[in-house]
Amino acid sequence: MRRVAQEGFESVLCVRRPGEYFCPVTVIDCGPQLGTAEAWGDVVLLEADREQFSALCDTHPELMVMVQGTCIGEIRTLMRRVESFAFRNVKERLAMAILEESHRQRTNGRPVEEVRITQQELAGLVGASRESISRTMTRLEREGLVKAGRARIRILDRHALRVLSGRRK
Repeated sequence: MRRVAQEGFESVLCVRRPGEYFCPVTVIDCGPQLGTAEAWGDVVLLEADREQFSALCDTHPELMVMVQGTCIGEIRTLMRRVESFAFRNVKERLAMAILEESHRQRTNGRPVEEVRITQQELAGLVGASRESISRTMTRLEREGLVKAGRARIRILDRHALRVLSGRRK
């Protein structure tokens, strides 16, 4: 899900893996949409209005518990991103985003070594311009951490990316 500011700046709020869903906060609180969903691949879309959702939760209260857990998880993720924007530079945020995408795109339970993502998508995840991502990617390549290609990034030194991003795992 992404948001675009009036000035045209775009920020990716969250990315979902296959089988995951967006927190239906607008169905719960009747407020406006928080962002725009954009598919980066094939999706199955299910829709339920507020009355249908409420009736389903009345019949199956465990559904609301599950949804609340997902919404709280999204709040934690957004808090980490806000902290990242406040305390980390673009290079550190880019390293973090590459590692997160490597885990998100995992195959057979293992992070991928080649992440499929465009610089524009990375810019939205990192909260920076595409031009800034391009310059920073060139720096990471010169340092031997990654090799960038067309809409893909090969991770050459995962440990150095972890150190740069501040991640322990």
